[in-house]
Amino acid sequence: MSTLDRLHDACLTLSLAVQGTSPIPYRTEASVSTGSVLSALLWSALLLVALIVVLLYSRRRGWLPTNRPSSAVASDEAIRVLSSRRLSMATVAHLIECRGQVYLISESTRGVSSTVTPVAAITVDPQQETVS
Repeated sequence: MSTLDRLHDACLTLSLAVQGTSPIPYRTEASVSTGSVLSALLWSALLLVALIVVLLYSRRRGWLPTNRPSSAVASDEAIRVLSSRRLSMATVAHLIECRGQVYLISESTRGVSSTVTPVAAITVDPQQETVS
């Protein structure tokens, strides 16, 4: 028997086997019930509302950082940055005026420390950008 004859017999046998079987039955009912989908949506919505309420409450209590300036400082008590100078890659010095007093603040990122030093009477010349 040649290879072509064997291949023909195999195809004939396969076609007879396929014709003799019944088709695969497809599912007619839903795999997930409507009640479970609705309950999952309801619980998700309730959790989302609870999260929003907690975030709003935290924001009102001041537990969340904001970009708004604090209203605790009156407008006549404003803090002004007179000058800032980088001393090194990790250290910055700031000259700050608050309530008529001038302070020198140096901060360092390596030690996460800051030093506040009140400065005696100084005058700032805006044209020369020097402090005397």
